[in-house]
Amino acid sequence: MAATHLAITVELVGGAHVDDLWPRPGRILVAARRTTFRQFADAIDDAFARWDRSHLHMFTLADGTEISPRAWWDGEEPDGMLDGDKITLSRLKPGERFAYVFDLGDHWAHLCTVADRRVDPLETLGIVPSKPLPCWGWGSIPDQYGRQWNGDDGESDPPPDPHGADLPPILFGWGAPARGPRLIPAVDDDAPPELHVRAVQRFCENRVPDHALHQVRVEHHVKGNTVTIVERRAPWRPDAGPEWTSVPIAKLTYAQQAWTVSWADRNGRWHRVDDLPATPSVEPHLAAIDANHGAVFWG
Repeated sequence: MAATHLAITVELVGGAHVDDLWPRPGRILVAARRTTFRQFADAIDDAFARWDRSHLHMFTLADGTEISPRAWWDGEEPDGMLDGDKITLSRLKPGERFAYVFDLGDHWAHLCTVADRRVDPLETLGIVPSKPLPCWGWGSIPDQYGRQWNGDDGESDPPPDPHGADLPPILFGWGAPARGPRLIPAVDDDAPPELHVRAVQRFCENRVPDHALHQVRVEHHVKGNTVTIVERRAPWRPDAGPEWTSVPIAKLTYAQQAWTVSWADRNGRWHRVDDLPATPSVEPHLAAIDANHGAVFWG
């Protein structure tokens, strides 16, 4: 399918119950250009976990144009306001930035940014959605009223932590001691997060252009809490046999919820890159490998 849909990054800037947020939690929404602004508002509120929708909302474009469902205003809408039930996202331009406010009293303000290029929904989401859907996200979303627990009135202390004793014994580790065979393994804090491993996979796949894959490839292998990146090369002459050679490039180690990176010497011994600190995200280390930090990764 062609690149027909908009990708719009929505970042929560702040609201009455929180200070200005930084880093800002965000979601990237994929939406058809025929989507109305009211439909897009509903998608934002879904993505940001709003459960009480009985509040006015408004979009404000960079030129000051205001967009909100006119039916909500009972004839008292601001002068020049456009009807969010009729105006569609087709009026947005690549790279355009605009604002969305949910609950004009509590003023949950969002910065919206249209991507420079449209996206293929099948490639990005795996489906052609009937409404805007998020394809990526980050950050913790605060409750729209700032509540931290059921019954929070803003004055009382939270209930004591029962440390799981209040959970019924439905899943392993809940409530009463589990009976019978263990069905769910214990969580390994040092197991590399799946999303991080996928980032390494994408890095390897994008490292070599398609036209050169018959000669060289970059691959990754996961073992325990490590992910090893290797470079594989095709036989350089016919009498060398059919096997591809492998050269270790980098070893990423996940421990105590942080990544470190090592390089391999000519004897295959690994050495930690001491001037690259442990980080909760694997991306800084992938960037260092890509840039051949210290000239230790790529020959």
